[in-house]
Amino acid sequence: KFKMIKQDLLPFDIETVPAHKDWKIFQLLEPSKANSFKKKILKVKKITHEPTNDEMQEIYATNAGLYPEYGKIVCISFGFKKEGIIQKHCYRIENDNEFGLVEKIFKLFERLKLTRIITGWNIKHFDLPYIIRKLLIHGFNIPENLNLDEKKPIKIETGIGFFDHMLEQLAKHGGFSLNLSANGDI
Repeated sequence: KFKMIKQDLLPFDIETVPAHKDWKIFQLLEPSKANSFKKKILKVKKITHEPTNDEMQEIYATNAGLYPEYGKIVCISFGFKKEGIIQKHCYRIENDNEFGLVEKIFKLFERLKLTRIITGWNIKHFDLPYIIRKLLIHGFNIPENLNLDEKKPIKIETGIGFFDHMLEQLAKHGGFSLNLSANGDI
């Protein structure tokens, strides 16, 4: 038998874009960051020739938002049940003030503490690491429930060693805790 999770789920998503309107503005306002982005993206994309400004504009427009140091969060969406009713929320960036949006994210996770399970598409490998970097960039502490490095408790006892090992690996690499005890015909 499986126990129902007593914690509420918190579906969560962020939208990101490049920090500046275009490549030329980025180069003008933040030349050292623009050079850093160019070096990084040429290596990641394995581009061996010197890109034209038009090529860099396309590369910047499609890739800068994927990196916290070159992009910005423009929207967070989340939902949860309150008194049995689904509540949906969306915070958008206002007046190009990412700090205000990051502050709202910080307050949201501080308020929720550990009472909810955060869920969403690719949140472990994109949304949460991106948010954590932005929190640090803007001088916030990382809320306890966003600690991705925390070890999750895993205890599996099925009586079949290889099966135990495979389930343990699934939980470990999936980043979730698993407590499973099984017995019966083997």
